[in-house]
Amino acid sequence: MRILFLFLLASLSAAAQKQLASTKTNLHKGEHHHKAFMASDTANSQVAVYISDKEKLKVLRYNSAVFFTDSLVTKRPAREFLGMEGYSFNGQRATVYWGDQWLNKIEAVDFDLGTKNVTKKQFKFTYGKNEDRLITFSENNSFYLLTLLPKGQLRFSIFNGTQYVDKVADFSPFHIVGADNKKTSLNYLIKEYGLQKIDTKTYNALMDAGSKIKFYVLPDRMLLTLDNNPEFTQVFNIDPETFEVTEANILQTGYEKGATANSFYFEGKLYRILLKKDAIRLSAALPETGNEMKSYTARKNEAITFKNTPLYTERGVGAKASEIESTEKFLKKAGDEGAAIAVYGTPDELLVTAGATRIIKPFEQGIITTMIMGEDADPEDYEDIRTTYFESVFDGNFGHIEGALSPLAIDFINDFSAKVKGWTSMRAIIPFKDYYILGYYNKIAKSYVLEKYTDGSLIPTK
Repeated sequence: MRILFLFLLASLSAAAQKQLASTKTNLHKGEHHHKAFMASDTANSQVAVYISDKEKLKVLRYNSAVFFTDSLVTKRPAREFLGMEGYSFNGQRATVYWGDQWLNKIEAVDFDLGTKNVTKKQFKFTYGKNEDRLITFSENNSFYLLTLLPKGQLRFSIFNGTQYVDKVADFSPFHIVGADNKKTSLNYLIKEYGLQKIDTKTYNALMDAGSKIKFYVLPDRMLLTLDNNPEFTQVFNIDPETFEVTEANILQTGYEKGATANSFYFEGKLYRILLKKDAIRLSAALPETGNEMKSYTARKNEAITFKNTPLYTERGVGAKASEIESTEKFLKKAGDEGAAIAVYGTPDELLVTAGATRIIKPFEQGIITTMIMGEDADPEDYEDIRTTYFESVFDGNFGHIEGALSPLAIDFINDFSAKVKGWTSMRAIIPFKDYYILGYYNKIAKSYVLEKYTDGSLIPTK
């Protein structure tokens, strides 16, 4: 999605990265068994890297300056545990959680770096007949398994070390409607649209941000936002202690029949997009009251004055973007898709990506699919993504800032990763403090390397 000229990346990439640590780590042969998982201890500003081969699992611990401090090794979990799902921290204890294929079993591997002891515990889950497994994630130094229960309830299984508790958030008392304004249920909507977890500390692709149902975990609360009905955004607050649910409905100003809309929560504000046949509208509102701070509108015969890039369309992840000549053509193309908006905060500004996304099938006619791919071809297997968008820069009060886009850490990380595929593996990225850490295994040096990348400004190299 990011548009930067190749010569800019080539000239700046080397200056944009800084090695933080390189830790010798010998791994058994069989690269397909190698796995790495990187985690940040938010309470103590430390980093842990979990590395495994077919026999062993090791944790590498780094302090707040990302200097290597300690390590501990144990036997890898049994083969039925396919990968690391998440982590938790508690003082000197760093725990990683492995899951089997269907998350029927989870194994906690608890490294106590103070006592040098390793404790393991397996959890077996029996899901109800109509209970759906949704996502796993780690936030605020805990690991969560989220499932959907019947009658509009979300179950949070919360892990800390080798213990866990269940909490339930109940949405059944609330009036939820579909796009046709007829009563529906949270269960139906999640099964129809899915649930997308959003991490506002990182750059989010517009395809993820365009999801109708988004879930945010903040330091003091959780948010579930519904944009399935373009007339309003339904915002649910979940208390992380009591799991009590409260609701706010925020009307979409300027809505007309046939329009599409979406929202993105970022640092106390709900940023929204409304796409109509003859206009595009961006706005920022306070989710508690629904009051708008500011809005921008461009009609089809007007230039979009609140953009910092040309209008683009692209088909496929990483595909070359093509420019769109006018607002009218932009609206016509975006009108066949679903409205989407993503917000990303750099140290000095907000980067807003606005437009629309659509999942399409390259072979839309079954007969063509059969001719090319064979009789057993399924068009569902050949889905592609089309994105229509532009990027804009705003200040904290949603005031538009003129000028070119600043380079982002993710640009340099992607450029570097594309160049080093042959001699690196197990790449992982996490936000840490006010920068990103890229971790990767250097197969030549047999070391796990951590590098620092920062948005907007270059890091001096030695």
